[in-house]
This record gives sequence, structure tokens and C-alpha cells, in this order.
Amino acid sequence: AARPGGMKLIIHDRGFNVFGEDLGFTKSHQVLVSIGPGKGKEASKTLIDSGIVTNMNMIPGDTDPINPSGLRLGTPELTRIGMKESEMDDVAVFFERALIKHETPKKIKDDVKDFRRDYQELHYCYTKGFRGYDYHPLV
Repeated sequence: AARPGGMKLIIHDRGFNVFGEDLGFTKSHQVLVSIGPGKGKEASKTLIDSGIVTNMNMIPGDTDPINPSGLRLGTPELTRIGMKESEMDDVAVFFERALIKHETPKKIKDDVKDFRRDYQELHYCYTKGFRGYDYHPLV
């Protein structure tokens, strides 16, 4: 069963400062995490070295776009390769290992490769025969 807040709540439960907690998080595919003053770039590099792609991102109060304090995470690529909410728990553990527990990026990267082995096919939300580029009126 889906938990309200989705990936935001899962990442929050692992010890990350996720924006929107006081609002029950958002239902968006975007997650904005405060990492610490000027630590977004460093955190993004650590995650890249661990086999995880994110974006460093400015957060409210930041003034230096080169050294922001946050990370922007998104779930579209994960869902595109077939992951669901249960896999988000595993993904959150990789973030925790890299940025909170400070485990060796090489070990995490090897584990990410192993985890991702079963997610090689693209999945889309359209059913067979659905023409995605046709005009579909909004109801």
C-alpha cells in the first residue's frame, strides 16, 4: 500500500531534512532535501561516486548557486525502469549509506549495480495501443 508522501517520507524516515514535512510533503515526483550549508555539491559528488545521479540545488536562504545547500531528487527515472514504492525503501538506504553513514562509495556503487540488475527494461504508464502524442482532452 502506498504511504502518503511517497519517496519524501521514506527519505525523511532515513534521517534527511526533506522540505514540506509540515505540509505532509507533496505528491510530486520531486524531492528537495537540505544537506547543510554549502554541502549540496559535495553530497551530489558523493552520490555520483556511489552510482546515484542527483542534482545539487539551491534551497531557501542560499545565495551561492555554485555551492548550494540542497539536493533535488526525482523518481521518474526509477519508475521508468519499473521500480515501485517498495524499491524506494532500498534506494533510500543507498542515500543513507552514502550521506549519513559515510560508507565507501565504491562499495555502495557495487551494491547499486547489483540492485539495478533487475531493472533494465523501460516501462511507461500507457496501455497498449495508447497513442501518447494524440490530443487527449482533459476532463
